[in-house]
Amino acid sequence: MLIWLAQRGFKNLSGFDYLQNVVDSAVDLSTLAKTDMKIWQDDGFCPSSKLEKYDVITALYWVYSAWGGNYGNKSRADEDNQELLKQFLSNYLPHLSDNGLLFIELIDSIAEFQEPPENAYPIRHSMQQVANCAEQLGLSIEKQMFNARHRKEPKMLYILKKVA
Repeated sequence: MLIWLAQRGFKNLSGFDYLQNVVDSAVDLSTLAKTDMKIWQDDGFCPSSKLEKYDVITALYWVYSAWGGNYGNKSRADEDNQELLKQFLSNYLPHLSDNGLLFIELIDSIAEFQEPPENAYPIRHSMQQVANCAEQLGLSIEKQMFNARHRKEPKMLYILKKVA
C-alpha cells in the first residue's frame, strides 16, 4: 500500500510489520520501485517511538488476525473486545494529526450469528462498540462500510477522525 501511495505523490510515508520477512520484502520492493519511505519491524499493539505525527494511519488486513495470535504473537481472544479496541486506538491517537484519519478494518459482530459458525477470528466488534470507543477517545466516525468477506467473516472498514 505504501508504494501505491508513493507512486501517487504522497510524501512522508512510514510503515512497519511484526514479521521481519515482510519488512525485508517491503524494503526490497520500495528500492525496486524507487520510492522514499521509512519501513521497520515493530509490534502494532505496542509500537515503538519511531512513529511520528501522521495525517492518515491505516490498520488494514491485520488487526483482527493479530488479536487471534495468528502471527506468532500471543492470542488476545480471551480479553474484552471493546477494551482491546480502545487500547489499540489509544496507541495511535498521539500520532494522529488534528483532523487526521485512522482507517481500521474489523470483523463485524454479526459474524457471531453465522451458520455454520466461523471462528477463525474470535475478536469481533459491533458498530456500537466502535462508536463507544471512538467517542471516549475524541474520535468521530466519518464513514463505515462493509469492506469484504474473508473466510466467510464480514469485515467492516471504519474511518475515524481525530476531533481537533
